[in-house]
Parts: sequence; structure tokens; C-alpha cells
Amino acid sequence: MKWASCLLLIGLCGCSGAQASIQNGKDTLFTVGSTTYTKQDEYNLIKASNGGALTLQLAKNAVYDEVIGMDDDIRKAAQESYDDLASDYSDFEDQLKQMGYEDKDDYINTVLIPEQQGNRLQTQYFKDNKKEIQKTYKPSIVTILKCDDDKTAQKAIDALKDGKELQEVYDTYTSADSSFSNEEIVCTTLNTDIPTRLINQAYKTKDTGVIDEVFTMDDGTTYSYVAIVSDKDYDKNLSKYEETISAGENFEKEMWVYYFTKYDLKIYDQTIFDYLKVNNPEYLLDYPELSEEDE
Repeated sequence: MKWASCLLLIGLCGCSGAQASIQNGKDTLFTVGSTTYTKQDEYNLIKASNGGALTLQLAKNAVYDEVIGMDDDIRKAAQESYDDLASDYSDFEDQLKQMGYEDKDDYINTVLIPEQQGNRLQTQYFKDNKKEIQKTYKPSIVTILKCDDDKTAQKAIDALKDGKELQEVYDTYTSADSSFSNEEIVCTTLNTDIPTRLINQAYKTKDTGVIDEVFTMDDGTTYSYVAIVSDKDYDKNLSKYEETISAGENFEKEMWVYYFTKYDLKIYDQTIFDYLKVNNPEYLLDYPELSEEDE
């Protein structure tokens, strides 16, 4: 499996405190006076300076290959991305070589193809982990009406139930301080300007239309809120949910924890382990207590 191949690249040594080594590590690179530097010395230097980040990228690339794979569409998109970049510089390929890439194809395979796979992985994650995403973020499509007080909000609800047009109700009852327009929004637990109960009820309700309840914040303000649910279909609104939820502060980590768990990421090198312990303890799946300490 490609996943296993990647783990070998990461450097499996098998026990706690172990340090990865490379084949032919004793081969000499250069000498200075009486000092000899080997391939292993170079490897250790690279690993210490940037090994953790490189390892993490290798692991992500392995997931891309496992979940998304490679097809003509991905190659075409990567090539188009390259063409866009190259069009701005007459010597773009020379610049790539100065950055350490062998040639155009090396850059496309190393950078642009994983980038395209990553875009597709995010969408796939919303399909693969649908139940947990719904449970965590409680998404729905709603229109929010913010009113000055409970009585005004109740009047708005009654007017909507009586068949008044939403725009008319909005113009009549909305607060002058409202930041909500008469437009649908993606409502999730990421929203901090909407009452928590409103988010929960909009997600739980089986029906569309106005919810027969006035909602208030727990911040001591007198404002009240009305929710008009437009749509609850997760699959139909997947792209909207993805755009909103993927902007959340913890989203990327949640996605990678899901896939690293699914494909059983294990780190066997102490230097890499220490890097992740500091920077991404949540990816050390066998040590959940480290992530809890970080919180």
C-alpha cells in the first residue's frame, strides 16, 4: 500500500526514543580538515530543522493517494495551475530549480498535484464523516430576524404564520441594530451572534418555515430572534456547508485526525514525535492525553 510506503519514508525504527536512519548513511558527503560529514549527518540536520513538517506533509500526501488517488482531471487541474503561475514569469522553471525542484514535472508532482488532491479531500471528508459533522456543527439553512424585544419578535412570528411576506415582516419588525439581512445563511455552531438554542432547534426541526419560538441570547441583551428554516437537506447543501464549516478554527485538525485515525498513523522516530508533541499533539493518536494537556 502507498500508505505503508510513506511510513517507511517517515522512518520507522520501532521503539520509543528511537531515531531514524537512512540507507548508506555512512557514505561521506564531504570533509573539512579532520572532520567527515556523512549522508546520515545531513539527514539528521534536515530532520532536526524541518523534519516534523516534512513528515506531516508526507503523511498527508499518503492520505491523498489513499482517498483521492490520481486521475486525468487532477493532472489537468495541476497543469493549468502551473501554466497560470508560469505565465507571470519568463524564467519560472529556472526559479523552481533554484528552489530545489528538479524541473517542471517535479514541482507539479510535489506541490500542485497534492494541492488539487487536498481540495478534493475536503469535499470527500464532508461525505465520509457526515454524521459527526452534523452532530458537531448542526448545520441548517435559515433566515434570521433580529428584533428589539420579545414582544416584537412574537409579532413577527404571528405575522409570518398569518401568511405575511417575509420581506414585509422583515421591514416592519427588524431591529435597527441588526446585522442580518433578509437572506438565507448557513447556521451552525460556529455562529456566535445567534442564540445557541436557535441553532439547536433549527437543526432538530423536521419542518421548514418559521419556528414558533422567540429566541434570546445569554449575554444580558434584550434582543430577540426569529428563525425561518429554509432547507435541512445535508447532501443538497453540502457545498454551502463545506464553505462555511471549513473556515472554522479547528476544522483542518478535525479532518486530519479523522483520516490519520482511519489509516492508523504511527510515528516511530523520537525527533518527529517531539515535533508533533509541541505542534500537533492531536495527531499522536496513541497518546490522546497529550492533546488534552494542550487544551
